[in-house]
Amino acid sequence: MRRNGEIPLVAAVVAAMLAVCTSPARAQSCQEWRLRATSGPSPRGEFGLAYDSRRAMTVLVGGANNLGFDSVFRETWEWDGQSWTRRSTGGPTQRCDNAMSYDSTREVVLSFGGYNGAFLRDTWAWNGASWQQLSSIGPSARADSFMAFDQSDGTMVLFGGLAGATVVHDTWRWNGTLWSIQGPPTSPPSRWIHRMAYDAARDEIVVFGGAGTAAVLGDMWAWNGSTWSQKTPGALPSARYANAIAYDSDRQVVLLFGGQTGFDFGVGPLGDTWEWNGTTWTPLPVSGPSARTFVKMVYDQRRRKLVLFGGYDATGFVNDTWELGSDLDIVTEPGSFSVVPGAPAQLHVVATSTRPLSYQWLKDGSPLVDGGSVSGSATDTLVIDPAQTADTGAYSVVVSDACGPVSSRKATLLVAVVPGEAAQVHPSYDRATGTIAVNYTPACAASHHTIHYGAFAALPSYAYSGTACNLGASGSASFNPGTGSFFFLIAGSDGSHEGSYGVDGAGVARPAATNPSACTLPQSPNSTCE
Repeated sequence: MRRNGEIPLVAAVVAAMLAVCTSPARAQSCQEWRLRATSGPSPRGEFGLAYDSRRAMTVLVGGANNLGFDSVFRETWEWDGQSWTRRSTGGPTQRCDNAMSYDSTREVVLSFGGYNGAFLRDTWAWNGASWQQLSSIGPSARADSFMAFDQSDGTMVLFGGLAGATVVHDTWRWNGTLWSIQGPPTSPPSRWIHRMAYDAARDEIVVFGGAGTAAVLGDMWAWNGSTWSQKTPGALPSARYANAIAYDSDRQVVLLFGGQTGFDFGVGPLGDTWEWNGTTWTPLPVSGPSARTFVKMVYDQRRRKLVLFGGYDATGFVNDTWELGSDLDIVTEPGSFSVVPGAPAQLHVVATSTRPLSYQWLKDGSPLVDGGSVSGSATDTLVIDPAQTADTGAYSVVVSDACGPVSSRKATLLVAVVPGEAAQVHPSYDRATGTIAVNYTPACAASHHTIHYGAFAALPSYAYSGTACNLGASGSASFNPGTGSFFFLIAGSDGSHEGSYGVDGAGVARPAATNPSACTLPQSPNSTCE
């Protein structure tokens, strides 16, 4: 297999910030399991799980909630790092034991086969909005096969599974259109309920364990694009199947968790965590999820965390979500918005960590520095004042602590005058004098407009008790409610909402909004009707 050499747009920034976390000792101390959620998908195991790197979402499909695997789901769920959202109840029929992985070349999550009382062989693709069936032929109908995406040649590799009453050991490739069977000179013994991961640093797909025809397996194999070879390191995790496995692309290691030692379903669940660096398996001294089997996990590349969900813990199926990594989290992402030329623009991120944080804002993937209209490029709040059309772009922030950086989602800033919208309201607030000034060019059908303003109080709903100032069809107004924190809204006589502006208790300015929809008063200062 050849390497494609692709790197993320922000790789240089991330690499520089990662320099604080290059030693093995530092990296080890930053690996800890944390319980993130106990709600979302109902308790289940043997679902499909994949990480969509384009959209930075963990995608879960199907699953079963009993050891007979005859009570199965038809649901698609997504985890964004904060909560689960059920995205679809369509697409593939109800099933468990489906093989699933993300195709980064075609930017879709691929699901193959599974079991719903019958063995399945259909191939489906999820693009983040809808499912599309791509094929009903290829590998024989089967359950508990596994597949991983080979990033070097852009194909999905599927191995093994239970095809009816037969445990198989065939290898297949999907090129985005067709399945093709491979004929490697060497192949692992037949197995099912095994796990696979693509190790990008060593350009190979690794397989560990699984269930054979009569025993639990503890061997390790690697696929190099043309054949399989057995790995025989000095030490291996104990024999198991139905464990979780995923590749940490930042630390360049394969992680393994749990599974079971007993041959019968649900017997001997494990709760250990192991790490493979290409040469050696090492048990990690971390505690976290309860011992469990029929569990899966993926690596969230944007947030630099392993995400593990559900499984069977010897008493029943569970639905808790765990993450392995540092405790650095982005809890509030920067939001997309638009402003008119000349108005201030502000992007804000909220991150938490037990360690000191640093920030680096980027525009279209390039680091920003303070100067001219830009300030706060190394803080949690980026300010562009005044914003110009050239400032339109995709903004993100890299937040870092001693364990390394985490990237926010991208937020789009549009700096433009849009005919028919109230983006032509230009409010400003002078913190020193307490003066509010508004320049207004007509954009709506209202014959006159009223400014509602008052103290910006920490109340669930804010009634505008300040003095009202009428504006004509165009022009400007200036008034002084006094120094402090204020919020005001400009409403048109036709019921349209023209724009809002505020300064919170910390002195952070909120820019004019551009939503022309009607806004009901009183309005919460944190309302989406801005």
